[in-house]
Amino acid sequence: MSTTDDDAPADSTEYASIMGGLMFAAWVTRPDIMCAVGQLSQFLNNPSSKYLLAAKRVLRYLRGTSTLGITSLRLQGYSDADWAGDVNTRRSTIGYVVMLNNGAIAWRSRYQSMAALSTMEVEYMALTEVIKELKLIRSLLAELGHSNGNSEESMDLFSDNQSAIALARNPVSHARAKHIDLRHHFVHEAIQGKIIWVQYNENDCRQSHESSWS
Repeated sequence: MSTTDDDAPADSTEYASIMGGLMFAAWVTRPDIMCAVGQLSQFLNNPSSKYLLAAKRVLRYLRGTSTLGITSLRLQGYSDADWAGDVNTRRSTIGYVVMLNNGAIAWRSRYQSMAALSTMEVEYMALTEVIKELKLIRSLLAELGHSNGNSEESMDLFSDNQSAIALARNPVSHARAKHIDLRHHFVHEAIQGKIIWVQYNENDCRQSHESSWS
């Protein structure tokens, strides 16, 4: 979204009031509007009539879908990492997305604070981050009264690195794993506690190989 000098200015107080309500709804009960709210919130300091109209359109969407809801919940997580992708610092980037009934509700991408020594290590760190998010969301669902939030079934977690998956399932102490910080071994504890089950995301791996050859 962009703005131009030709756009008529809007009442900033009205715009801020609408966006405050939309932000609250997006974080609490309506993650489906998170993308729209994130875009519109960029113009809080200098809103135009075009964005005020868009914000009101989101309000109409909320009113029209107020009787709809999710009756069956399925949480899944996907993680990935770019090992030493920054050519200046050789820091790695990790990212993840959490899906609720095949819809993305949480995602993050950030640089690692420390350099990873292998692809296995950085992929394992990515698993750590998405498990934190999955556990938090499942606790939230339980507080909201959804029975699936208390489900004893493991949540599916997908990764395209088989070494990290093998280490998560069986963290055997060997030379390649000793340098990984102990806090990351709670991935294995989450598997043992049947909170998550890590699976190999073959499609994601195939796509990454295809893009590297294109």
